[in-house]
Amino acid sequence: MGRFGKTVLLGGIALILPVSAMAADLPEPPTYYYPTPTPPTAQSQWYLRLDFGFKDYRAPSTSFDLPSLGYNVPGTGEFFNEEITSTGVVGIGFGWDPQGFFRADVTLDYEWPGHFRGNLECVSACSYTPSYSTETADISAWTLLVNGYIDFDMGGRLTPYIGGGVGVSRLTTSNVAFVNPDFTTGTWTGMTTWNFAWALMAGATVDVTDNVLIDLNYRYVHLGNAMAWTTLGGGTPINYNNITAHEFRAGLRFQMP
Repeated sequence: MGRFGKTVLLGGIALILPVSAMAADLPEPPTYYYPTPTPPTAQSQWYLRLDFGFKDYRAPSTSFDLPSLGYNVPGTGEFFNEEITSTGVVGIGFGWDPQGFFRADVTLDYEWPGHFRGNLECVSACSYTPSYSTETADISAWTLLVNGYIDFDMGGRLTPYIGGGVGVSRLTTSNVAFVNPDFTTGTWTGMTTWNFAWALMAGATVDVTDNVLIDLNYRYVHLGNAMAWTTLGGGTPINYNNITAHEFRAGLRFQMP
């Protein structure tokens, strides 16, 4: 290497050494830590529900079959002007909702007694006007249903749905009484019967929060048959058949944590 080359090399080394020394004395750059985003919590698939409603009963088909008193002729033994007064209903339920189009729940409802009133034609020794008795009773109900629903997701807070349910009902008659055409009165014995029950419903839910929903719905329910017991003819039932009702309900659904 020539003299000029050595001079350039030594000069370069002389320049590099101070810079390296200064770099070694510099503090290390700060280290920045960025928190890892927390994944969103999965919503529970289980929910509780609480419902209140108004129950509008349809007229049942009521009959009294007692051949020994003449109540076996077509048109006799069959009540007319039957009605059950409207009443209230309250219910609780436990459900499963996988956040898809289908969900299901089990509901238990209690219907406060509706007051039954009807008339029964008098077929013997009737010299009074009108010639029919007035028959009354209170009918209460418990209903246990397994329900399935199809939800129509609209992409917002409002979700319409339709559904149906099957189960059992427990109908109880009480305060069973009558007033005869001659104004004599009396009472009969109430009974409890178990029936197959079913329902059809339609409604909509409104999201209040991620875990609380308002549920507004209509339900048609078929509760089956109720009975009362008389002592006439050695024991004869009064049959209150095909008890049905329209229900208008409002409630809350709570997604479980």
